[in-house]
Amino acid sequence: MIEPLARDLTSPGYVAKALYLAVALAAAATFACAPLKRAAVTHPPESPKAMMTVPSPESARAIEALVNKVETRVAALRGLPSKSPVQYKPLGPDELRRVLNKAMDEQLPPEMLPSVEFVLRRLGLLGREQDLRKILMGLYSEQVAGLYDEETARLFVVTSFNLKTALAELVLAHEICHALQDQNYNLSKWPLKKKDNDDEAYAALSALEGDAMLVMNEYAVRYVSPGRMLLDLPSMIYMMAGQQNLNSAPYFLQQEMIFPYAQGGNFLATAIARDKREEVFQRRPRSTEQILHPDKYFAETPDEPLAVSLKPFDKTAPWRWGRLCANTMGEMGIRIFLEANGVPNARKAAEGWGGDSYALYAPKRSEPRKDAYAFVWKTRWDTETDAAEFAQAMERVVTERLFEGATITKDEAILCCKANDAIALLAQNKKDVIYVDAASDDLARQMLAAAEKQQAAGSRRREGRSEGQGVISNEQ
Repeated sequence: MIEPLARDLTSPGYVAKALYLAVALAAAATFACAPLKRAAVTHPPESPKAMMTVPSPESARAIEALVNKVETRVAALRGLPSKSPVQYKPLGPDELRRVLNKAMDEQLPPEMLPSVEFVLRRLGLLGREQDLRKILMGLYSEQVAGLYDEETARLFVVTSFNLKTALAELVLAHEICHALQDQNYNLSKWPLKKKDNDDEAYAALSALEGDAMLVMNEYAVRYVSPGRMLLDLPSMIYMMAGQQNLNSAPYFLQQEMIFPYAQGGNFLATAIARDKREEVFQRRPRSTEQILHPDKYFAETPDEPLAVSLKPFDKTAPWRWGRLCANTMGEMGIRIFLEANGVPNARKAAEGWGGDSYALYAPKRSEPRKDAYAFVWKTRWDTETDAAEFAQAMERVVTERLFEGATITKDEAILCCKANDAIALLAQNKKDVIYVDAASDDLARQMLAAAEKQQAAGSRRREGRSEGQGVISNEQ
């Protein structure tokens, strides 16, 4: 979290924090996005000649000395011991592209890409002609300056990045903080690359990035003078103004990129205020709801996410069909989805989230087609009032955006939107809200019936148990 600015606008403290604010916003706006959940930071555009520069031996030794200096400072600021020196490696443009392609293939495998794009388009988050992989590669080719790779325990910095600037030193402080987190808490065990639960992955990422942002803040105030930051201000302004790929990226990507840094910083600031910074790493947050509402994490009985089963839909899908992709949005994802689709009270409508799961069903071993698919999304809420608020927001999205111009009917509390080539059903059943978007009426109603049958079976089991026998799991 960025500290409140000093009230005395002429004080040196205000100048330092105001300048750092520009640096932090520049970095936080471009650190990472959904498929590449741990990447890097931004750098000012350089000439093609500079992009090909390889450090000389003298320059390499100077960089190593700088890395060692920053590592010593960060270890003291963060209070985490450096168990081994952080290994630095320069990254040329060709190797950078290989690193990005490898990370992209791991987090968004080519065989999964068509299904992910199909879902994003059905949810109004990606344009019909937009290419998700191309957008992401453009973003990272434009933005990346350096990264810490937990698999190799190595810090990479692109060769075009001027390490003599204040911004570069702050970038190093941020990434070295990740190296110390890894050495002390083994990030390979964190769900940062989980493909079927973005909510859990972003919660973990927010803890790491929020922690590193606070360290970067402390480092700037302690070690970087306002005068030195002023020298870097023109390049920072040029950098932020020239981010064409970022500015043209879909809204949901922009928001997902910023979330771990901004909201993660707020969450870690709360942890520090409660003297529980290390607890966050010993018992990592499990949902973006906990990041957005720290009291739900720090409560005596934490508000943990509920598992929402997709098994009834697996059984209902037609023969030779299967799940092409599945995921969990969480409060963060739902809020961004509603905002992207023009819901004015998106934040309030996303609050009270308990759990959710969605899946795309289509014929196996084939790309999804508009004439043969079923998208199912089940959400569970803390109260029936919370569920009703989300259902109302969802109804607005479906009728005004996703199925605009369709024939709309409401029968027995089920909203039905029929278009020429698809049908959408939306229903609330107590604390559950179920949304189905399918190519045919029969399939959509079969999926909805499966969800209602699951809900009824769960209610009967709860009624059959006496009080005091423990928590009823939502997994069925």
